Amino acid sequence: LEHDQYDGVVIAQRLSGIGIEEAESFLARAVKFLKVGGRLAVIDLFDMGGKVTLVDRLESLRLKLETSRGSIISPPQLQSQLASCGLVNCQFALLSKDRAKFGVVVGKKEA
Repeated sequence: LEHDQYDGVVIAQRLSGIGIEEAESFLARAVKFLKVGGRLAVIDLFDMGGKVTLVDRLESLRLKLETSRGSIISPPQLQSQLASCGLVNCQFALLSKDRAKFGVVVGKKEA
């Protein structure tokens, strides 16, 4: 794949399984493939804060046990990571209110 060639890149359900340090590197590589004005969309599990239920704790524990470095971050944490990779206008939308708490963060590459 060539850098600066794509209008959009989607990362689905990967970051929560690879850990924070590797996620930063993964995001930086993904941004390199975007054209100026292109968008990166990250669909994953998110920590929404607030009252944590037993089901939330079990889901987090399952993720940590099933992956070597799994973790669930908050939308502001991912928005900050995307901004540090050069993306702007990073916005979050919750896709599911059930126990999985899936969401999407989309950011735009500027010159």
